[in-house]
Amino acid sequence: MIGQTISHYKILEKLGEGGMGVVYKALDTKLDRTVALKFLPAAEGASQDEIRRFRQEASALSSLNHSGIATIYDIDETNGQRFIALEYLAGGTLKAKLKDVQATGGELSLRQIVDYGIQVAEGLAHAHKRGVVHRDVKLDNLLLTDDGKVKINDFGLAKLRVESRITLTGSTVGTAAYMSPEQVRGEEIDARSDIFSFGIVLYELTSGRLPFRGEHAAAVSYSIVNENPVDLGSLRPSVPPSLTTVILKCLAKDKSKRYQTCDDVVDVLRKVQQQISGHSSAQPALPVSSSKAPWIIGAAIGVLVVGAFLYAYVINPASESNAGLPTIAVLSLENMTGDSKHDSFVAGITDEITNELVNVVGLRVISSSEVRQFRGKEIGIREVGEKLKVSYLLSGSVRIEGNRLSVNCRVDQTQDAFGFWAQSYKQELKNESDAQSDIAQKVAKALKTKFAQKNIEQKLGLPTNSLVK
Repeated sequence: MIGQTISHYKILEKLGEGGMGVVYKALDTKLDRTVALKFLPAAEGASQDEIRRFRQEASALSSLNHSGIATIYDIDETNGQRFIALEYLAGGTLKAKLKDVQATGGELSLRQIVDYGIQVAEGLAHAHKRGVVHRDVKLDNLLLTDDGKVKINDFGLAKLRVESRITLTGSTVGTAAYMSPEQVRGEEIDARSDIFSFGIVLYELTSGRLPFRGEHAAAVSYSIVNENPVDLGSLRPSVPPSLTTVILKCLAKDKSKRYQTCDDVVDVLRKVQQQISGHSSAQPALPVSSSKAPWIIGAAIGVLVVGAFLYAYVINPASESNAGLPTIAVLSLENMTGDSKHDSFVAGITDEITNELVNVVGLRVISSSEVRQFRGKEIGIREVGEKLKVSYLLSGSVRIEGNRLSVNCRVDQTQDAFGFWAQSYKQELKNESDAQSDIAQKVAKALKTKFAQKNIEQKLGLPTNSLVK
C-alpha cells in the first residue's frame, strides 16, 4: 500500500500491525498534515465482531478531548477498506523507549516515571468520566510526542456505558500480561480494571520487568490472579516507599482495595512527585501558643517562633545534617477487630501512614522493607530503635464496630521509651481506601506540627513537652 492514496490520504510507510489491523503513516492531502491511519482487515475477511469493535473505537475516541489522549481526526471507508485517521505521534511507544534505555544499561529516572504516570492517569481519568474504559492499557499503547509527552492510544477494546457487554460470556480481551484479575476471569469490567493495568505499567517502567510472568498466557493469567509481584525494593533499591505503595495499591487483586478513581491516583502521584523533586508544597503548620503573657511579650515570642520556623524550614532547610534530623519507623498497626479479614485493611493504613510521613519536611522515615522484620513481633522499643537507628517509633491499633472505625496511634522516643505523641481517630467507615488515606493524612499533619513545635522549642531553648495529644 506504500505510495497509494486512500480517500485523501497518501500512504507513506507502515508503522505497525496488531490484532485490530495495520497502522500506516500517511499524509492528509487536504489539510497537509501527517496522520496515522489504522485499517481494519478487508471487509470480506472481517468478522462482524471486528467491524463492531472498529466502529466502537472511533466512537469512543471521538467522545474524548484531552491532551493525554491521541486525537481522532476521521473515520471513513473506501472500496471496502475501513480506517480511522488518528493523530500521528513521532516519539514512538513507551515500550520502545524503555527498551532503548535498557539497551544502554540504564533505567528511566524516577522523576520521569512519575511524570509519565501522572499524564497517563490524567488521560484515563478523563476517559472514565465519559464512560470509556480502555481495557488494554499497556506500554505499547502509550505513545510519545516529539517533546516527550505521553498520549494514550488504541481504545479499540474500550467499553462504553451504553453497552452492557462487548464480549461473550467467559471470553477475554486485552493483552495477557496487562490484564486485571477480573479480565482474566471474564467478569464485568469497570475503570478499576484500567487502574490495575496502569499499576503494571508503573511497575514495568520502574523495575524494567513485568510483575506477572509465565512461559505462556495461562501461566501469566494464573500469576495475575494468585501471585504477588517481586518486591520492587529488591529490583531497584532507590525506589521510595511512597511510589511502591502507590503501585501495590493499584495492583490489589480485589478491585475494592485499589484506588477507586484515576483522580485519586493523580493526587497521590503528585505527592510522590514532590518528594522525588525534593520539596513539598505544604510546610509544617505552626502550633498555636497558649501563653497568657501580655500581648506585647506574646507578639515578640511569636515573631521569634515564626523566624525560627522560617529559618529552619524555608530559608535554610539544609541547616541540619541528615544525622541531626529526627528519624521514625512505622510499625504495623495491630488488628483489634477480631477478624483476620481486616488484616489487609489494617496493613493498608500502616502503608498509607508511612507514605504520608515520607512527605513531612525535616523528618526521615525508614523504608518499609527495613521495618518489616520487626512488624508483628514482641520486642522492646529501645531494642528496635537501636537496630533501626531511629529516634522514634510509631505504633497503633485499629478497631471496627459496625461501620465505625477507631484508630489509635502513638509515637514513642526510642532513647528512653517515653511517649512523644498520641492521638485517637474515630470516623464512619464508608470506603476503606478513603478511610486509609484520611487517617494517614491526619497522622502526618499532626506529627508535622508536633515535630515543628519540638524543633522550634529546641532552637529557642524552651522546655519541651513529653506526651502531647
